[in-house]
Amino acid sequence: LLIAANPISKAGKRMQLLNMLGITLIPITILLALVFAIFALRVNQFKLIQDTSLTLKFSVAVSDLVHNLQKERDLSAFYVSAIGPDTKQNLVSRYVSTDTALHNLTGWSVSFKKNGIHFRSKITLHNYLNKHRYELDSKNSTEKTELAFYSHIIRVFMNLFSDQITEAQAGVVWKQLLALQEIMDAKEMFGIERCFGSIYYIKGRFKDRNDYLQFVTSQDVANATLKASAQYSMIVSEMYTSIAKENSDQLNEIIRSMRYDIRHNPFPANATKNYALAKLWFDNMTLYMDTLLAIQNKVGIHINTILASKKSEEQRLLVGIGMMACFAVILCPSILSSVLNLTKDIQSFSATLALRTKALDKEKKRTDTLLYQMLPKEVAEQLKNNETVSAESFAETTIFFSDIVGFTVISAKSSPIQVITMLDSLYTCFDERIQLYDVHKVETIGDAYMLASGLPHRNGKRHAAEIATLSLDLLDRIRCLDIPHLPGTKFHLRIGCHTGPVVAGIVGSKMPRYCLFGNTVMLASQLEQSG
Repeated sequence: LLIAANPISKAGKRMQLLNMLGITLIPITILLALVFAIFALRVNQFKLIQDTSLTLKFSVAVSDLVHNLQKERDLSAFYVSAIGPDTKQNLVSRYVSTDTALHNLTGWSVSFKKNGIHFRSKITLHNYLNKHRYELDSKNSTEKTELAFYSHIIRVFMNLFSDQITEAQAGVVWKQLLALQEIMDAKEMFGIERCFGSIYYIKGRFKDRNDYLQFVTSQDVANATLKASAQYSMIVSEMYTSIAKENSDQLNEIIRSMRYDIRHNPFPANATKNYALAKLWFDNMTLYMDTLLAIQNKVGIHINTILASKKSEEQRLLVGIGMMACFAVILCPSILSSVLNLTKDIQSFSATLALRTKALDKEKKRTDTLLYQMLPKEVAEQLKNNETVSAESFAETTIFFSDIVGFTVISAKSSPIQVITMLDSLYTCFDERIQLYDVHKVETIGDAYMLASGLPHRNGKRHAAEIATLSLDLLDRIRCLDIPHLPGTKFHLRIGCHTGPVVAGIVGSKMPRYCLFGNTVMLASQLEQSG
């Protein structure tokens, strides 16, 4: 809030300076606060995009590791179901691919440690996998134990990926990351389906109803999850259609046919082991899952493109906002200096204006005083306001005329300067006395002196008493007044008064005079002349 202050006094100047600086600093402070707040928000957004990029990079590595673990899991289950040199060779070659994917995994999340001592680091996990591989033949593992072992490790990595996908952190690519997660989940379900389908053909049937339900459930969940990913990202559906066209119709037909056989004949009466069909099923499902991996990789590339674009946009915004902030900070002292100088100039001008206003008021008072001596105050105010002053009739007024007895003889003996000095001393005395009475000085011509009472301000019946008392006062005063250049010679005053109606009005425009007209004026003059 502004505090009122007198810009003339020293305290007022300081207060006004504080007001001006406050008025300037408040919007500048708000502007700087907004700029820095926006800058902080954009920095956080930029950091968020960088974190999301790192998350995506880590997720790609995790996805590759999961994909290799899925293949190793299914081959390991395949091996324990049909132990042979071919299956062992395929499994051992898969170990190398899995180890390479684990080695390429950048960083290691602290949250891994809560899953047990085997997840403390990449080395401990690698040792854990190698121990299981070496003991594969000696422990008499089954398909389900292999499936459980690898599925646990895969689920740990997939849960880590799920925990990192939050709307607040992922921002604009949140839905794309969800689509990526859904594809990974679909691949996991298809991997389980691949594993149980391979076991089915190797054994010639499912061991029990639970195995069959897991096969059917994993297939249905995988298909539903894949459709859900298309809901989060239209690009998934487009990529799936495009990549599917590149694959032969024979692949899709083989998988569809084999799924039909498995679902409709899970427990045949005459179970026949068929290693060739098992390998055909495994290889075709692997090709199908490789198709999903290609989609997953393309979604990751698409997300990375979006993040790169947003990162570039945020960098431009940060540079622009940073330049604005620097410009505002640099400009702030210049603005304050300009306001300070402007305020001082205004104060200096105000002081000069105050002095001139004071001098003008003084001159105005002097002018008004002179004007009120020439014209009645009421009439003078009307003329100052450019109002028309109309002639006015007064029913009762008292007119006063006076002159000096023998003025012509005295003037003949006197020089012009002496005459003026004589009249000035006389009229100065008269002017001092008439201020004590309710009378108006109309005019002086030579030694003639004309007064009136009851106009322009009406005073009821008092006008005659005012004039009569003033006349006696003047007669008394003039006895004590000598003619300046004739020491010992007194003034002799002749006075004539009369009461009656008059008409008063302004005559002329260059030097307006307030004149009185009527028989009362004429009679008062005649009474004076014959007095």
